[in-house]
Amino acid sequence: MRQLVSLIRCPDYDYKSVKRAVRDSIELLGGLNSIIQGGEKVLLKPNLLSPKTVEKAVTTHPMVVKAIGELVKEAGGKPYIWDSPSIGSTTWVAKKSGISQIADEINIPVLEDKEIVTLNAPKDFIFTSFEIAKNVLDADLIINIPKLKTHSMMTLTLAVKNLFGVIPGFRKARWHLIAGNKFFARMLIELYLLVKPKLNIIDGIVGMEGNGPGNGIPKKIGLIAASFNALALDRVLVEVLNLDPEIVPTLKEAKRSDLEGWELNKIDIMGYPIDSVKTKRFKLPEHMDVQWGLPRPIKRVLKDTVTVRPYIDLKLCKLCKSCYDICPGNAISIIDDKPIIDYNECIRCFCCQEVCPEGAVKIKKGLFLKIFSH
Repeated sequence: MRQLVSLIRCPDYDYKSVKRAVRDSIELLGGLNSIIQGGEKVLLKPNLLSPKTVEKAVTTHPMVVKAIGELVKEAGGKPYIWDSPSIGSTTWVAKKSGISQIADEINIPVLEDKEIVTLNAPKDFIFTSFEIAKNVLDADLIINIPKLKTHSMMTLTLAVKNLFGVIPGFRKARWHLIAGNKFFARMLIELYLLVKPKLNIIDGIVGMEGNGPGNGIPKKIGLIAASFNALALDRVLVEVLNLDPEIVPTLKEAKRSDLEGWELNKIDIMGYPIDSVKTKRFKLPEHMDVQWGLPRPIKRVLKDTVTVRPYIDLKLCKLCKSCYDICPGNAISIIDDKPIIDYNECIRCFCCQEVCPEGAVKIKKGLFLKIFSH
């Protein structure tokens, strides 16, 4: 089955321009009336990673969420906004990022986490169940609204990765232990297949490059993109960024599993051609891992030499303890009012870097990797 992805240029966050681009991206797919019946509850699921202001490009821009919210209401749906941040409450992050203000303007509620429910997986899944927020299951349909960003563990956080936000708060950290680096991408794919967003619209007007997803560099891309298939959307965006899909673990896993959406030649591009919106010199995170299939005993010995690892710049650290609280491997201790990382316990998930509000958690290359990268 062929997939559709729409690409629409949008130069800035002027609201008229944003709403026009969002509407056009949806209309090219068949319009909201093709998926929304009158009175349906619609979860608008943006990226609300952490309480950062809008110019940091950490969260989905409020103008994009506002445009989608208004269009859903015009189609007869009943939208509400929710995401589970990695740090802080939904209300706090929504207020800090400007989402609360637009929600008040168009009379859409921003919900906090309700009770947690267990979603059982099909028998052919690796992971048998997921604990997710009830806000997800309360919706008749989900519109997934990611921010185009880099990610120190997963290379990019696009449509599939954005759905990790349906797992509440610190439960996300547990999945780094449960799935490990080897199966983390598979876990994200299975979560996507379970949650099944009806529509995915990405905010790529200003994205993030470098060491995302929380402390990278804003990058103007000038794009709104949409698809009913999150994998197809991610695959096209990788092409827009001039990257190899093999470096994005979720796309590599989708290819291995032969899921619909990973093959570019089976995707129809609507709106602007890919070549007309391609981005030059997009800076990736410093997460490259050079192991070349080394035997495990040698990997353990050379771990710090052939991988990257987080380190804490104590000059920037304000001792908020966010890194300490979220670390799934309990690798961070507070000693003499300083956060100290035990690299024997560190699993290189980079959760600490993701949630640090001060940008104090940096990425350090191993000695051999420094030589190799030059």
